[in-house]
Parts: sequence; structure tokens; C-alpha cells
Amino acid sequence: MLTQQQIDDIAFYCYTRNVEYYDVQLELVDHIADIIEDLQKANPALSFSEALELAGKQFSDDEFSAIVKSKKEQLLLRFKKLWQKEFISYFTIPKITITMCLVAFVIWALQHKNLEKLPMPLLQIFNFLTVYRYSFGRSKIIKLNKEDKTLPLVVTAMLEKRNKLLIIPMSVYIFLMFRQMFELSPYPKIFYEIGLYFFPLFILIALAWTKVYVDQNILLREKYPKAFV
Repeated sequence: MLTQQQIDDIAFYCYTRNVEYYDVQLELVDHIADIIEDLQKANPALSFSEALELAGKQFSDDEFSAIVKSKKEQLLLRFKKLWQKEFISYFTIPKITITMCLVAFVIWALQHKNLEKLPMPLLQIFNFLTVYRYSFGRSKIIKLNKEDKTLPLVVTAMLEKRNKLLIIPMSVYIFLMFRQMFELSPYPKIFYEIGLYFFPLFILIALAWTKVYVDQNILLREKYPKAFV
């Protein structure tokens, strides 16, 4: 049975082999620890340091990099499945009410004579979702995680990578808004209609991802307490 210091030494060894993420290190620690114990059973005279070196030599630098890459791909796939499940929930009771309200809003907005003036209120809805995520309820954990995290986690890196995708739809409405603010010549009406048609989809995507994003941040605290202050 390895001591805590020896486990920490294995984690540091993984770090020296370019495995910077704490959560990936923990997974490798378990595997390398098993190899070390097997080596010491076969040769009781073998010291821990010697066994660690021998165990480490069973992995090339490329293999360590491949493990990190594989973990990233697994996480992205898992987040995608969680998001899809949450997104689909907005087409079932009771969340379908939100979807119906968004569709009703589009139908109402299409009657608006000045569609080019709509980007501003639409953007404000996106802004509200962002403020809600970082300021209220369970979402406060996101801000705390960013402030308290002392060790890099691949889970966090992949969450932020997916999170940045929300910038794409928001940037569309920001661009339309600036054209309105600076009184530039408006685009043909069809552009604003298309933006309006896709607005419910963007909102549902944002809501579904926000749920996944918050839930995963809560799990981080529970699963990797040592990664935070």
C-alpha cells in the first residue's frame, strides 16, 4: 500500500511528463501505482523511486500526450450528450412551455414594422442569461470555482472551450445592434427575419448548456476538492 507522499510523488512525476491537469494525473496515479506495486511484489528489494522510474518508462511521452488528448475527447463527447439531453427536455412537459413562449414571441415580433430595432432587446435577453449564470442561485459556484481553483483541471478546460461557442450567436446580434446604434444603412429585412427565426433556437441552446455548465461546476468541487483553495 502506497503512502500519501508516494502518491503525491507519482502525481508530480506525471506533471514532469507534461500531464499538467490534476484530474488526469489522478487517473494515471491509480494505474502507475498498480504497476509499482506489481514491480515491488516481483522484486521486494526494489525501492519506490526505482519502481516509479521503471513504471514511467512503460509510457512514452507520446503516450502520455495521447492519454490527455483521449480524456479531452471523452469529456467533449460526454458534455455533448448531456447538452443534447437537456436541449430535448425543452420539447417535453413541463419545459415545452418555455419553447412555446419563445415561438409566440417570434410570431409577435414578426408583426413589428421595424425589425431592425429588435437586435437590442434580443441581445439584452442573452445578457440576462449571462448575468443569471454568474450572479444568482447555484450559478454562484462558477465564480467561486474560478476564484478558488489552484490546480488546472482538464474538465474545466473543456467546459470553457464549449462555453465559448455561445459567443457565436451573441456576436450576430451584437453586430446587428451596432449597425442600428451608429445608424448605418440597415440590411435587407430578410436578414433580421432570419435572426428572429433562429432566436428561439439560440435561447434553448444557451439554456440547455447553462444547465450542463452549472451542474458540472458543482460536481468539480465534490470530485476534486484538493484542486480548490
